[in-house]
Amino acid sequence: MKKQIGWFDMAVLFLTVQMSIPSSAQEGKITVMNPRGIQPPIRLIPMPERGGGIEGSTVYIVDTKYANTRPFINEL
Repeated sequence: MKKQIGWFDMAVLFLTVQMSIPSSAQEGKITVMNPRGIQPPIRLIPMPERGGGIEGSTVYIVDTKYANTRPFINEL
């Protein structure tokens, strides 16, 4: 029975051979850049003062049809 060598086996063999061969690239240092770039600082916004309450106010519940919200709306 013949065994066929797949692409994964060939890749592992290739990487094993490449890692066993000493190269000059392993001796030097490399500089790695951050692919996200320079991020701006996060702007902090303070929380507003708490209101007096909801007595006497009208409160609306809007069903936006998000996934798994049916049990919550049925409970209301």
